[in-house]
Amino acid sequence: MAVTELQKLILGLCDDSSAGLSPNAIIKEVRRIDPGAACSEIKRAINSLVAEGVVHYTQRYGFSQLERNFSCLN
Repeated sequence: MAVTELQKLILGLCDDSSAGLSPNAIIKEVRRIDPGAACSEIKRAINSLVAEGVVHYTQRYGFSQLERNFSCLN
């Protein structure tokens, strides 16, 4: 999978989750959908989305979660 395809998949997972997902949960879910995806590629895609401001980290009950950042219009 190309990084842009991974980014689309990650955004879809964030959109489908009502409570946000931890980075590890996202990696696990992406690997379930695409077993050939390398963890380093998934992490790079997550970091790229965070750097672009499309998703952001939140803290809930002591855990980091990724959620779609709707305050930025890309």
